[in-house]
Amino acid sequence: MEKLVKINAYENEVYGYPIYITSDLAALHPLLKDEFQGFSTVVIFQDSFLVDFDVHKEVVSQIQSSLNDENKSLYHYELKAGKESKNITTFMRISSWLVEKNIQRDAVFIAIGGGVVGDLVGFLSSTYYRGVSLVHIPTNVLSMCDSCIGGKTAINTSNHVNTLGTYKHPIFTLMYTRYLAKLTKREFAAGFSEIIKISFLKDGALLDSICEISDVSDLINKDEIFINILAEAIRYKLDITSGDIEESEKRLYLNFGHTFAHAIESVQDLSKEEYYRHGEAVALGITAASRVSDHLFGTNLFENVTTLLAKFNLPTKLSENYLNYTNLGSETDLFDKFIYLCLRDKKGKGGMLRLILLKEGKPFIHKTRDLNLLRIGFQSIL
Repeated sequence: MEKLVKINAYENEVYGYPIYITSDLAALHPLLKDEFQGFSTVVIFQDSFLVDFDVHKEVVSQIQSSLNDENKSLYHYELKAGKESKNITTFMRISSWLVEKNIQRDAVFIAIGGGVVGDLVGFLSSTYYRGVSLVHIPTNVLSMCDSCIGGKTAINTSNHVNTLGTYKHPIFTLMYTRYLAKLTKREFAAGFSEIIKISFLKDGALLDSICEISDVSDLINKDEIFINILAEAIRYKLDITSGDIEESEKRLYLNFGHTFAHAIESVQDLSKEEYYRHGEAVALGITAASRVSDHLFGTNLFENVTTLLAKFNLPTKLSENYLNYTNLGSETDLFDKFIYLCLRDKKGKGGMLRLILLKEGKPFIHKTRDLNLLRIGFQSIL
């Protein structure tokens, strides 16, 4: 296997950039030294959860070494992990810190962490002095395969997810897979659900490769298998988002299951530890969407989806404890709340729902006002 996999993202567009995937520490220094040319100041935003992790120390050391060669200024800012940091308060606090440090537009911001860090720092880099260069170094499966690809940035407001956001592409993205050693099996599987989602959209070699895996341990212990699957999923996402960077049509395909998933997430109290991780909510969402697809098109998708998700210990039914967690009182109240949230979904247009479904193995945007389809979907996971 190659020591360094390079994928050229949007290579025919003005916002094109390289994505590097590697597990080889020796590959980092020349790469970083080359990519950081032209910047006088580098600001590392790092997940506080990673600070004492040896792999993270190796990466930061490589960044420092590459910068010392050029005598650049380096700053560090620790971000508390979790969605409680992804808000306007944190955004304003960091902005004030940057002004205090006299960070100018010729800086580059490096986001090292999961989706929360990537979203927040991406949003910050797109707005601070109307735009500062950005580098993503995602450290979990979900951020590698999903949140750092495609240019979306966002912060939450109140109990609403991703209310404020922009589109901002990095100058490069580095995926150092040794970071994944810190993940639990649950965290690894939750992130991998986004790759499973993509495999059903793509329907081919990627899905076949995933079906051949016995369980999540195969991915954790066999780096080469995971990197190959990750690279294929990224290429598909880049192909889908190319030419539709602002989600007007085909990019919506990537929201397969997300209308249901976002409702499940939005019921959760953002001030408390989440009951379902984002990837677990996506697993429930694609389960519900597959049931709706079966209802409309007479397919057998629901059985295939639930069988594959179960192999990776991903949920296909809402836990009885989830109802107690939401404090909604009854299953009927929970169901009504789900419907309400779906009707407010940002993918809706002109008063119509836009459900991403699968028809004959291909993604399909189903525009409808039929609330019964939502009921069919949610009933399949209750």
